[in-house]
Formats: sequence, structure tokens, C-alpha cells
Amino acid sequence: MAKTLQPTPYAQHKYNITQPIDLEIAINYGRALMSIAGADGELKEEEFQWYVQEQEIFLINSEEYLEEIRRFDWKNANLQEILTKIKDELPMNFRRTMLYQAIKMCRADENYHQKEKASVAKAAKILDIEDHVLISIESLAIFEEINELNDEESPQKTSDKVEIDNDESKMIENLQKIEWNHLSLELLKEFQSSICKAIDHKKEELKLIEFTDKKPEDYSYKASLAKVSPDRLRKSLSDYQSCVFLISLGSKNFVNDKRLEGSIKWISENFKTCLVLVTDSIYRLTIQIRSKLKEDENRSEALDTGLEYIKEKSPLFEKYNESCRFEFKLTSEIEKESDFETYYGDFKNLYQNNESFGKMVDSFAQIYLNRGEEAKSEEMQEFMQKYKDLATTYLLEESAFFTCLAKAGWPAFVYPGSIKTFEEIAEGLHPDVPLPLQHMIWVSLRLKKKVIKN
Repeated sequence: MAKTLQPTPYAQHKYNITQPIDLEIAINYGRALMSIAGADGELKEEEFQWYVQEQEIFLINSEEYLEEIRRFDWKNANLQEILTKIKDELPMNFRRTMLYQAIKMCRADENYHQKEKASVAKAAKILDIEDHVLISIESLAIFEEINELNDEESPQKTSDKVEIDNDESKMIENLQKIEWNHLSLELLKEFQSSICKAIDHKKEELKLIEFTDKKPEDYSYKASLAKVSPDRLRKSLSDYQSCVFLISLGSKNFVNDKRLEGSIKWISENFKTCLVLVTDSIYRLTIQIRSKLKEDENRSEALDTGLEYIKEKSPLFEKYNESCRFEFKLTSEIEKESDFETYYGDFKNLYQNNESFGKMVDSFAQIYLNRGEEAKSEEMQEFMQKYKDLATTYLLEESAFFTCLAKAGWPAFVYPGSIKTFEEIAEGLHPDVPLPLQHMIWVSLRLKKKVIKN
């Protein structure tokens, strides 16, 4: 018969845990908490002692359990693997208790590290705990700390249940008792952050309610010509029978079928043939910016995304094949050509040695850098530099792909939106780019939403 641990009256009242707990599940539970609290690279003594003390009043005869926990190698633990083992064995109130205790444990050293927050969020996802519940639990932990700081003469209230009181008048009454000016700026900011998250979540809920109450509109997107570079070719654009349609994977203008169809329809009305360029190989750089995957994994995911995109969107292009012949091309195919390596090398040299071109490329990269916060720490500066290097590589590779296509007889490039870099090249502002790209024609489209009246 499996060993079990008995919850104390404290556990029954505070956490509503009334049934015996399987020892093996309890051990994995503790291991998960240690993994979360150690996500910042160290398990502080204050964090571990908080958990030990909590378990001593949480479980009857907890010595064997705690001894097993002390031996656990949390540094090499796999949180997902641990939680997957016990997830189905834990009732929802137990899962929320785990999250609450993880947050309290992480905060015990007065430093709720970003990596610990990320680990808590990861655990919540695995345990199927919704975002608004996580926000509530984090807010509860902060609120308890505030109460403790405002009532230093009173011991920690072990009689309060871990739940969010739905009586708003009581909650307001409690908030009014807090002497806010006695709290540290850091704690005030953290409480403000939790409130802002809750407000954002509530706004999203209200938007969803409003949306579901409305009768959905039927709409489409109409594309029109916004700009031609060089400008002198705008009136003679109809002389060109073929074009390249650039697909930026992940962008809403290419993911949303209605937006995409607006561009396809315009192209079919203005060109006889169109090469649909799916930028799968450089999409790996976008993935690398937003994830922690290894480089080979980034590339594999990017190439799979490109193939899946063609499979999914082909029927939309086929609708217009009678007026324009569409064919797909992957950048991963072009990069195998010898010309690509030659042109990519040319652009790297140009970036390093040509001041005007270098400034243009840096300006492109800065668009991405401006999305981040001001780089204050050395770690952040390193991250931002890596971010800039990836953006630079993206543009140089893209330029080499376009040069290969221009050399092969595809000078006109169509894109729903504006990319200043290629507009400048097409206008002749960078005369040292490889010869085929000097004859580039950049066509920018404008998409406008149109409601279809029934």
C-alpha cells in the first residue's frame, strides 16, 4: 500500500486540503516548488526555510518527506517532466495551492526574480491555470506581504484561507487600512503591476462580451497602389508583366486570408505572372529573437513553417490563376545557389565599408531595438546587440535573395506596406549595391478594410 501523508488542521482550513496525500506525489510537488524557486540560478536559504516551515505545519509527521526533499538536485530538474507526472493526480484547489506556495517561496528572499516569474507562469500553463487566476494568486501574495508590513506586531495570520474574497466592499475596506506611504517603492510598483494586469484582463473580458453580443460583420480588404520606387516608373508600371510577391512569414498581412487575398487580387489585375517568395530561411532569425531554441531548431521550425504556409495558402492563389500564373519559391532554395553566397558577401562588405549603406542598415535594425526598453544593464546591452546583429543579418540576406531574383529577370517586387530600405535602393540612393539590384522596382500596396453590406 502506498505511503500517505496526513494534512494538519492548518492545511485543511487554509488550503482546503482534507484528504491524505500520496507520499510520492508530495515529493514531486516539493521538487516542483524547488525547481521554480531555483529558476534564478540559486535556491536561497530564506526560500527553502519558508517551504520547510510551511510543510512542518502543513503535514503531520513530515520528517521523512522533508528529508527526501533536501536531497533533491533542483539545479538539474526538468519542471515540465515533474509536473506532468503529478498533474492529473492533483485536484484544481491543490494546483492553485502549489502555485501560491511557489510564489510565496520565490518571494521569501524579498526578490521575485524575472526568471522565477517566468517559471511560475510556465507551471501555471502546465497545470491549466488561467492567466487571470495566476494574476489573482500573485496579487494575493503581494497583498499578504503588505498586510504583514502594516501590522508588524501581529504574527502571520494562519487562519486566512488562500482564496480571493469576492466581497468587494470587504476588499476595499482592507485596502483602506493599508498605510501605503510606509511601503517600499519596489513593493508599491509590484502591486501596481498586478493591478494593471488585472485591469487589462478585465478589459479583454469586456471586449469579448461586447464582441459576442454584436452580429459579426462580413468584410474584405481592397489593395491599391501606394507608391512605386523609382517614382518615375509609376505611370509605366503596366509595361511590366511579371513580379515577385514578398511573403513575410508571421506578418498579419500574409496570415490573415482576407488581407492576403486583397494583395493577390491586385496582383492578378496588374501582372501576368507572379513569383510568390516565401522567406522561410530568414524566418529563423525572427524565431531566434522571440525564443530560446538552438540555431538548428530555429531553422528546422522556419523551414517547416514555410512548407506549411504554401500548403495552407495555395488554394487562395489558385482562385486567381486564370488571370495571373502564381508560382511559389522558397528562400531556402535560393540560398543553395552560388550567386547567393557571392551577393551576401558583397552586402556584408558594403555594410562594413560603405558609410551610407551602413547607416541605412543600422536604421533598419534600430526599428527593432526601439521596441525594447532602454539598455541599463550589461546583460540587457548584450541582448540588444545580439538583437541588432540578427536584424542586420536578416536585411543583408534578404538583399542577397532579391539580387538573385533581379538577375534572373524578376525586377519588380510587390509588398503590402512600406520598407524604406528597398525604396531607397530602388530610387538609386545606394549606387554601390550589386548591379542587378540597381534596377529593382519596389511596389508598395495600401490595404483598406471594406465592410460588405448584406
